Amino acid sequence: MTQIKPDIFTDIIVIGLGPAGMAVSVMATEMGLKVIAVEKHKIGGECANIGCIPSKGLIKASLNSMALQKNIPEIFKKVRDDVNFIHEKKMKSMFEKIEIIKGEAKFVDKKSVKVEGKILSAKYIFICTGSKPFVPPVEGLKEIKYLTNENVFELKTAPKSLVILGGGAIGCEMAYAFNNLGTKCTIINMDKRLLNHTDEEASIELQTSFKDKGIELYNGEKAIEITKQNEQVVVKCESGLEIRGEKILVAAGRSPSIKNLDLDRAKIKFSNKGIITDEDLKTTNKRIFACGDCNGKVLLSHAAMFQGMLALLSTISFGYKRKFKNYPVPYTVFVQPEISAVGMGAEELKAKNIKFDTIKVKYSDYGSAIAENEAVGFVKAFISPFGKIYGAVIVGYKSGEMINEWALAITNNIKIYDIMLTMHSFPTMGFLTKRVAETWMMSQLSDTSFKGRLMKKLIRWIF
Repeated sequence: MTQIKPDIFTDIIVIGLGPAGMAVSVMATEMGLKVIAVEKHKIGGECANIGCIPSKGLIKASLNSMALQKNIPEIFKKVRDDVNFIHEKKMKSMFEKIEIIKGEAKFVDKKSVKVEGKILSAKYIFICTGSKPFVPPVEGLKEIKYLTNENVFELKTAPKSLVILGGGAIGCEMAYAFNNLGTKCTIINMDKRLLNHTDEEASIELQTSFKDKGIELYNGEKAIEITKQNEQVVVKCESGLEIRGEKILVAAGRSPSIKNLDLDRAKIKFSNKGIITDEDLKTTNKRIFACGDCNGKVLLSHAAMFQGMLALLSTISFGYKRKFKNYPVPYTVFVQPEISAVGMGAEELKAKNIKFDTIKVKYSDYGSAIAENEAVGFVKAFISPFGKIYGAVIVGYKSGEMINEWALAITNNIKIYDIMLTMHSFPTMGFLTKRVAETWMMSQLSDTSFKGRLMKKLIRWIF
């Protein structure tokens, strides 16, 4: 086989400057390595430009005074302006020391890519190309103008009605935001409940909240045909149900953006779920890593950043492997009530025959939550009989901030009694975490089993 001579050789090539690619590029540069980053669209990837950042901006803006005054066009303009500001003023400054090539990278062999007519080669290559919206094969869908996260923020105003295909995080967040803007929202969801992979009690709490807000939910329904009639989208479901709306938003999942990379030439294996990697994120070509959505492991921006960091560290770790599966991934769905979780839930623990206690504290039993008019929700943790924390679910105000303490505890094997013996600022929502720890300890003392009786005897003897 003829060896291809590169035009440029460097330490690291990064393909894609989304969350994973940004983490690799910036960290590697600060470590003194030479980096060439290839990006065919905008720095920041989907998250910063058409994903989590603008969606959170839309949710926040939908709740403020502009929304109350129904100044909807100004809300969408502000979201676009904020995204442009972040890209032009913040993102670009982060990459002043990094050589960025605008274009599409394609592998030409096991260690080289071609970009804009030039052959680039490196000691290590990091594929960080992310994902794109999955468009289900529903008859008629491609014949109409449908929305996804890629174009929904280009709207100049909110539609009168919106049909959303999908009851996952994106579908729920968009339903929440547009409902706040006065849009009549309908969710068609193939799963039996919203956020089907999260805690069932959390899902039910969200469904109750959505129904109270007037959001229509059709769980267990599959769209089979979509047509346009009298300027309205008509969605026909397998059950015979028909839903009409001014616009339709497709939020039916994600698929990896790997189609045009010519992975076969680099001897990299992949599936329709993404690039196949080992536990430390190496592909079947051991000089090439795949980080973030493109490997299909966890489709979250912070997980992508973390994977990028782990993969880069493994290149200088003298054989020590940092396995991504060893790090619990927290997540938050930005709806009302806000839903966050980390670690193993009740269903997974039961499936693995792991013994655990469920400890739950309600927001409505906490004075600060009542005073702030945020008394809906709960903090729930799954704890071993000896204090090991398996997982946690938080439904309610500021859950996204609170879940990080639980992630820290699980990652570092901090026990529930360590949390109890950690002073928490009061009256904050984070104090509810300490309440959970205290409740667990009280449950151990009130336990009528041998362990509980022994603890009481020891206390009496010591006292």
